[in-house]
Amino acid sequence: MLEVLVLWRGTPGWFLEPVPGGGSSVSFDGGAFYLRPGRDASRPGEGGVPAGRRLDSSVRIHQGRVRLELRFEPESATVHVQEHPVPLNGDNVVLVDDVDDPAGPRVVGTLRIDPRFAVRCLDEPPYLLDGVETLLQRSEELLAFLRCDMPLPADLYPDSRSVSRTQRYMDESCARVAPATGDPRR
Repeated sequence: MLEVLVLWRGTPGWFLEPVPGGGSSVSFDGGAFYLRPGRDASRPGEGGVPAGRRLDSSVRIHQGRVRLELRFEPESATVHVQEHPVPLNGDNVVLVDDVDDPAGPRVVGTLRIDPRFAVRCLDEPPYLLDGVETLLQRSEELLAFLRCDMPLPADLYPDSRSVSRTQRYMDESCARVAPATGDPRR
């Protein structure tokens, strides 16, 4: 079951912009873990949280000059984007735009999609969790947010092979989430 999905976007190719000494990294903390039923976290030496309580989780992304931070508090159903709280109010998707803007990213909306999906890790590149595509296909707004129709700027990176390779990967990814024929709620 999907608890929360956050989609970040910026200007096309923002993540490819060469920044001297910029580097990139991703770190995760916490997670939505549950203690096994019957385990008493209040007993000395047990640690953890009471059974059924979900832990906060966070992710920090550093890509060139862009730093993104997301924290999810499942108990209050609140997502913090760059420390700005976004109450979900029953929604399970947060759309964040302008991640590379000097003023910082901004939340442009939230919405709800059917949270059920099957997970299967693919053994070949791009190593995505099979099922994410199904989630994205459930909303025309999510598909539009991806901006699959916007190509990467050809002059973005000195090595044009990097841009064309990334464009090819993006085209393949977008083709996988294109609406399937038949049931649009797939």
